[in-house]
Amino acid sequence: MVTTYTVGTGMSYATIQGAIDDIPGDLTGTGEHVVEVYATALNRYDELVDAQTGFTNASATDFVHITAMLNHNGLPATGIIIRENQGLVPTNVILGDYTFFEGFCVTRQQPSGAFPVLMGISVDGNYCRVSRCLVYGILGACIDVFGISTLAEVTEGSAQVDNTIVWNIFNGGPA
Repeated sequence: MVTTYTVGTGMSYATIQGAIDDIPGDLTGTGEHVVEVYATALNRYDELVDAQTGFTNASATDFVHITAMLNHNGLPATGIIIRENQGLVPTNVILGDYTFFEGFCVTRQQPSGAFPVLMGISVDGNYCRVSRCLVYGILGACIDVFGISTLAEVTEGSAQVDNTIVWNIFNGGPA
């Protein structure tokens, strides 16, 4: 069974986190929950995406899949962009067990006096997959897998990062 949650202008949800929050906390027997993220006026979501907190009993058949529906084609500041929200948190994306996250540009926004983004994507769960993402402009770990910082591709324990680009990490890149 697949349940789809659509995010974007004119869709069911205005924010990615709003769609994630609507997914049942206990995933037992619920199948795949696909969060499809479509374009907005700026194709940008200024928010923390937390797909770890509140979920239990994820498995290979009962899981969360978050996907960008507009391709970045390997170019920064294109496709669907996730930026941290006003410097309030040190991480952009947090993934829990069995989460599949694909196709996004992940970067930072640095308002005056704000806390810098130290981690683009934090893979904190087992059997996670990060694929076809472009991560740039992060001041610390672009992708952190179980506390091990990485720049591009890794399989650590049960987590997998593939076909992901880390671009211009030391000077911040475009926002």
